[in-house]
Amino acid sequence: MKLTGILALHTAVLAALAADTCAFELNGVSAKALMAPQASYAAPVNVVPSTATEEVACGAIETPVPYKYCISRTIGSKNTDVLYYMHAGGENETAWSGGWRPEIVEVWEKAGVQSPIVIAVSFGQSWLLVEHNSLPDSGLLDIFRDSVMPQMELLALGRPASRRLLAGFSMGGLNAAQALMNLPPTTFARVGIACPAVLPLTPWAAQAEIDAFGKYAKTVQNLFMVAKRYVPDESYWNSKISPGMIAKTHMGKQTPPTLIIANEGDALFFEGGRLFGEAAVASGAPVTWQVWPGRHCEFGSAALAKFLYP
Repeated sequence: MKLTGILALHTAVLAALAADTCAFELNGVSAKALMAPQASYAAPVNVVPSTATEEVACGAIETPVPYKYCISRTIGSKNTDVLYYMHAGGENETAWSGGWRPEIVEVWEKAGVQSPIVIAVSFGQSWLLVEHNSLPDSGLLDIFRDSVMPQMELLALGRPASRRLLAGFSMGGLNAAQALMNLPPTTFARVGIACPAVLPLTPWAAQAEIDAFGKYAKTVQNLFMVAKRYVPDESYWNSKISPGMIAKTHMGKQTPPTLIIANEGDALFFEGGRLFGEAAVASGAPVTWQVWPGRHCEFGSAALAKFLYP
């Protein structure tokens, strides 16, 4: 099968960068500066095979920090919106094409909606979008805003996206919440946050509070160890990170339309998700807050698909 479109553009842009002939600029910054100081640029990697309905270009970027990506376009779609997809913990950049894509695209197709370009990026199996602070691993939110989005849109479109959407599940839901509340409200047109990995405790909770999660206590402990790689102290967590605590001050009428879903049978994350959802509604933001039955991330994907394209 001969593929054109996103694979051809991806390869052409990388070749132009390598030859120093790419004229793309974003806010006055050249493509070479966006991608530098790489000495070479990786060709598309077939981590996810393209199919008769989807073409996929995957690769790796080394600067300003190493990350991997997959760019997915539904063949035949002329929609140039970009949907940034945040994967769950333990997953990677292939999570969209290898997971929720068939169900969500089917809903769009039945509604006569052409699918957007979907970009999934990964900094590893576990990571947190946090502004730069005193910790060496912090700053992924700044990097996502200033480098990743321009780099990905260069490779996907050859230009900045005119309209962006955002969605994330589980850990990706927490990261989507960070992007929603800490980036300019005009960054994304609509945001879908499903089963966010939000706990009603801070990473500095007493051991007795952690032990109260019973068989999930070890998981909570591990999650808090990850958070402490990016967040310096409890005060910072409460004022800049905790969705349930900052939604009232970081969301409002300026916030883009947002869907937040939690599962009432989610033993780990329902209570934290509930606090976030209710605080988001109380902020006056245009939020749709839904509670679904079932365990973690057991919900109808049609809800997210229809929200992103009502």
